[in-house]
Amino acid sequence: MSRISTYQENHCGGTQNEEKEERGIQIKRRGVSFAGCGFMGMYHAGVGQAIQDHCPQYFNNLDNMYGASAGSIVAVFGSCGIPAREGYKFIKELYDKAHSNSWLGRLSCLHPRFDLIKNVREFLERVLPSDAHRRCRGRVGVSLTIVPSLKNWIVSDFNTRAELIQAVICSCFIPFYCGVKLPKFRGKYCCDGGVSCNMPYSSDPQVITVSPFSGECDICPSSNNESYYQTYLMKQTVHISVDNIYRGISALIFLPWAEMEGLFQQGYDDTLCFLKKEGVKTIVPPPLLETAAGDSLSIDEATSDYYSLQPTPNHSRHSSSVTELSSPPPTSPSSFVWSFSLYSSGLYTHSPQVLLSVGKEVWSRLGTRWKRFLHKLSMNSTAGTVYQHDNGGHFFLSSPPQIIIS
Repeated sequence: MSRISTYQENHCGGTQNEEKEERGIQIKRRGVSFAGCGFMGMYHAGVGQAIQDHCPQYFNNLDNMYGASAGSIVAVFGSCGIPAREGYKFIKELYDKAHSNSWLGRLSCLHPRFDLIKNVREFLERVLPSDAHRRCRGRVGVSLTIVPSLKNWIVSDFNTRAELIQAVICSCFIPFYCGVKLPKFRGKYCCDGGVSCNMPYSSDPQVITVSPFSGECDICPSSNNESYYQTYLMKQTVHISVDNIYRGISALIFLPWAEMEGLFQQGYDDTLCFLKKEGVKTIVPPPLLETAAGDSLSIDEATSDYYSLQPTPNHSRHSSSVTELSSPPPTSPSSFVWSFSLYSSGLYTHSPQVLLSVGKEVWSRLGTRWKRFLHKLSMNSTAGTVYQHDNGGHFFLSSPPQIIIS
């Protein structure tokens, strides 16, 4: 991978607009583009919630909304006026369904019983209004990849509501991850739009770019490193960093729910930072989350544990300094995620700490599976022989077989 550029960053989001502001060029916005990001779409939900809370007319005045994969769902929501909270609830619903199907933990989304495309289709059928295709016609651009040519196709003309839903389904279909039978749109086999163009019109300065991956976007997480490499991948400029690698993996498998809520808050905060640069005043308090008990909980309170482990970026959305760690790493199954996050943030300076955490988690899970196996073995009897095991993990015969001498 070649080095494209190295520079320093001291802001939230990308640098394209700041360079133009330094030249005194006034940018007139005409549209917004949402990057494909899988389960990291929780970041987009936070962006949409911030817009709806603080300046709902801002996106309403834009002529176009583009999106690929999960970003296409957000673009359709924005054009149809569907609350961003519905997206939050849908991701929570997916999370619960995936974890109820198996014991695979973060890999539960790979279980055969979990049908991602089916759930997305049912969700769109449930929430989209009957005239959704009219609201999106000529305004929403859905990025598709034609198979086998792998050419990009941005569809913006939808004749029926079913056709709009099918376009979004094709844009979200990841080959082999979602299945082997490709969906069709207007007689052409199509797959995830992120394969050919993950962020439509990302090079247009009049288009607001939104991505959960740090890079040259208007709304995106800032990089914790002062100097870094970047690359142009799938028509999107992203930083080459441990953080982005972790985000890329998390786009295909679920983060722990506390981190998912933290991702929502991060999208919310980054949007407020962008709106401040655009000159929009923010006076509405943060949104509320509903707990399992039905109580209202602010996002700041819900994610306080998550943010206490994160370093403070050097832009305006955080005013406090880095929180010092006063306790050792947790021993829960999510300790690997905890240590990996600290390592990528620079709080762990040596990779053996991460490897040690991985080893502890693997050993803990293997031990749990072994104890369950021994428990099942002790419940079975073969020809009057019952197997039991002691606390040390060894099993023995509780009733030794009788020896008959003839």
